[in-house]
Amino acid sequence: MRSVADLALLSTGIVYSNAANASGIVIRGGRPDEVAYYVDGVQTTNKLGGGEGTYVIANAVEEVQVLAGGYSAEYGGANSGIIKTTMKTGTSNYKVGVELRTDSWAKPGKEVLKTYSYGRNDYSAQVSGPVIPGDNKYRFFLAGQYLSSVTSPNWYPELNIKGVVDNNVNSQGGHDTLDIYWPARIAGKNDFDYQFRINGNVLLDLKPFQVRIGGTHRYINFNNGYFVGNLFNGDRITKTEGYEQTGNIKLTHFLTSTTFYNINFNLYNRYQHTYDKDYKFDWPAYGDSIAAAKYGYTMRSLGVTWTDPNVYAIWDWTFNRYGTRPGNFSKVKQSYIGATFDFTHQIGVTHEIKLGGEYSRYTFRSYAWSNGTLNQVRSNPDDTWGMIAVSQRPSYYGYDFFGNNLDEGVDGAKHPVFAAAYIQDKIEFSDIVLNIGLRYDYIDSDGWDLVDKTNVKFTSDGLIRDDQFKKTETSNTISPRIGFSFALTDKTVFYAAWGRFVQQSKLRDIYLGRPYVSRVVTGGNAYADPIGFGIKPEKTTQYDVGFKQQIGDNLGVDISAYYKDIKDQVTAGFQPSAPTASHQSYYMLENADFSTTKGIELKVNLRRTERIAAQLSYTYSDARGTGSATRYSTRFYLIWQAPTYGGEFQMPTFLMPLLFNYPHSGSMWIDYRFGENDGGPILSQLGMNLLFRFNSGRSYTRIDPTTSDYGASEGSAQHHGVPIEPYGTSKTPWAYTFDLTIDKTVKIGPVSTNFYVTIYNLLNSKNEINVYAETGSGYDDGYLSTAKGQAAAQRNGAKYVEMYKWMNYLTAGMFNSPREVYFGIRLDF
Repeated sequence: MRSVADLALLSTGIVYSNAANASGIVIRGGRPDEVAYYVDGVQTTNKLGGGEGTYVIANAVEEVQVLAGGYSAEYGGANSGIIKTTMKTGTSNYKVGVELRTDSWAKPGKEVLKTYSYGRNDYSAQVSGPVIPGDNKYRFFLAGQYLSSVTSPNWYPELNIKGVVDNNVNSQGGHDTLDIYWPARIAGKNDFDYQFRINGNVLLDLKPFQVRIGGTHRYINFNNGYFVGNLFNGDRITKTEGYEQTGNIKLTHFLTSTTFYNINFNLYNRYQHTYDKDYKFDWPAYGDSIAAAKYGYTMRSLGVTWTDPNVYAIWDWTFNRYGTRPGNFSKVKQSYIGATFDFTHQIGVTHEIKLGGEYSRYTFRSYAWSNGTLNQVRSNPDDTWGMIAVSQRPSYYGYDFFGNNLDEGVDGAKHPVFAAAYIQDKIEFSDIVLNIGLRYDYIDSDGWDLVDKTNVKFTSDGLIRDDQFKKTETSNTISPRIGFSFALTDKTVFYAAWGRFVQQSKLRDIYLGRPYVSRVVTGGNAYADPIGFGIKPEKTTQYDVGFKQQIGDNLGVDISAYYKDIKDQVTAGFQPSAPTASHQSYYMLENADFSTTKGIELKVNLRRTERIAAQLSYTYSDARGTGSATRYSTRFYLIWQAPTYGGEFQMPTFLMPLLFNYPHSGSMWIDYRFGENDGGPILSQLGMNLLFRFNSGRSYTRIDPTTSDYGASEGSAQHHGVPIEPYGTSKTPWAYTFDLTIDKTVKIGPVSTNFYVTIYNLLNSKNEINVYAETGSGYDDGYLSTAKGQAAAQRNGAKYVEMYKWMNYLTAGMFNSPREVYFGIRLDF
């Protein structure tokens, strides 16, 4: 395992969803953005879009905890689950470790022994010990890591088509003839990324005080590369740079042997920008033909507007000519400062009282310009910023029109505040343990609502007026939590829990720039990214029950069941306009989805016995709801064909299988290992670890191929067609993989040296993790079997068919990663 996410996925109730717009870690049927992440008490969740907000070094991790249900009142801000990472701390003696891990044993794109290298490297080192030699009161831990990659693992076959004709007329009045070549297993050319990570802390043991100061830093630098559409324009790429930082100071004070408290101050900071590698931060030059000429690029004149060169038109596809701008300019900032406090007191042998609270204040800024916006800025100098903004729909907040920091007003930075207080009592009797808690959550999302959604007023430039906005109301929620366990026998423990949870949905749902929002509210189009006005937090009620059974001395079994009721999830809705309004009816996000999930979990653990240790995890789940995600929910998928009554769209309100509903999932690992001086010199400290992971298919809906626009794979908001079955009836195929590590440790003087080889997807299994809704297959989207597709194939010939297959489904990301082989060495002394 090389990441916190990998470790978490070995737990029951957790799967990784590959569904479009609902991808990521899913815990017990909740949406991916309902999972919270913590590193040493600092919440690192990406509050804008969900998921992990920073990544720690694998060799720096001491422990990963997954709280999937029944967690106490101490924890909040996560309706689905919490993934907590604890970093290693300093040791009494000096220790140094170095690890070198690579799959760069061959040139990317070249097949060797029926497998490929992807140019991925992982170099890390860590050191720990006393700050002052011989003084264990002050100890430190420091780890660093360098990661680099040329391409990502993929199944892309080679594409080699010669002598195709461009349908567009060139500057000489003729037609160009082109050769198209793309090497196998290359996801993007001119693609190279690297990153540095630093994790560290200092522990000061000043009895009765203990102080821990720690933090993480991650720097990323990506050449975003290009895919086949930019084959003839490979020099024009975008770059992404950024960093993420966390910091915390934790003070623990032991008042007595039964009483102590913790105070934790923490911060989080993230900045990222994406830009043209040539123009960098000079964003006005992105649409300037004179600036382009300095780099040898020629722009095309359309009257007063200068734009990209005309494209190559080859059958159904377009290819950028040399000089076409690769993308847009954007930057985003996220940060927060916060503090937590908890006080624990043991009363006799029965009661352990714990109370505490937390507070965090965030700052969000975002700035994004498209090429079209920059063209208008350059070509129409007399246009006001409002005219440009309404025309091009840029999205920015926390910055003004020119990218300068802006803190106040509708367009100012967002400053949501999250605060909580809790009290809980752990009551221990001889045969039963009770956990009773109460949590209060205060949420100020710093979002906007409209004074009258049915009749919005605009400025002369077409922007929503300031006086049309009002602040979203703050939320105050009380959440009780109850849990208990009792021993049926000395080897059998029964447990159960019930609790309520509250969480603000991802803030991207309510944070968009006013120009973009003004276009959405104007109406007339179904935007894939609408905004939510007055969005409330989502709420979950969960029930857990289970028992643990010890069998003999080394085998343990844990069986549990859960039921969750999730309300006020965010989804796309329809807002009718008033008869006197100047705008049409429009689409927006609202608290209208709900879900019901339930499941059974089984975990079997075998402690090491006769050189063997093993674990089996299995989950059966049933996740149903009215929508699977904010941006792509059931409602939005069906919104264009929903029936109308009295001019208003009628959306589904019944439960259907969610897109990330994998009914069966699990893993099993077996570790066979010789101990030191066991089995002779050859077998001593030789080990093998085999990990088997499996899951049944997720839900999807078959559609009529004759109605498909063949825009994308099933699950994408751009994919339209008339369903031929009830929603979510079909399932993608089962998927399974084996991962294998073989390692050998030898002593070379004072250095313990571990040599290993790790093979992911040992059998090179090609699992269909997504399928086309027209065919139920990841290998064929069905277009070439339709009358239109057959006519195109007959008209254009075999080269067209080869090109279509390669462009539309052989490279469409429908499959899991192929086999990867890593060689590594680890030195510890």
